[in-house]
Amino acid sequence: MQDGTTKIFLNAYGTMDDIDDDLKAFLDYVAGKQVSHPVVNELDAVVQKVKHNKEWRSEYMRYEHELAAREHLAREDGRKEGRDSVVVASLKSLIKNTRVTVEEAMNMLDIPVADRSKYLALLKG
Repeated sequence: MQDGTTKIFLNAYGTMDDIDDDLKAFLDYVAGKQVSHPVVNELDAVVQKVKHNKEWRSEYMRYEHELAAREHLAREDGRKEGRDSVVVASLKSLIKNTRVTVEEAMNMLDIPVADRSKYLALLKG
């Protein structure tokens, strides 16, 4: 990666035993296994403390809600772009195959007058 950093990808479900005990214990912990190891015990204590912190839980819930809202908006944007693509393709096909004007094609597709400038711009772009 060309950003000057080194990235290491670890697979918690790997089957090779070519890692040290500390890393193996950590990966087992990430995989949800019960692990008794000093490093993992210390990490788990911090995780448990954070899980039971009311302020953190509230912040986490706020974050999850915001994330869900963003995903919903992204899906809606994708649907709109998909619909727009279909309408533009239909307009191009009508204009090419029936030799009608853009205005006539929009009339044939019952495109509302309020949306026509958007589709004219998409046809040009």
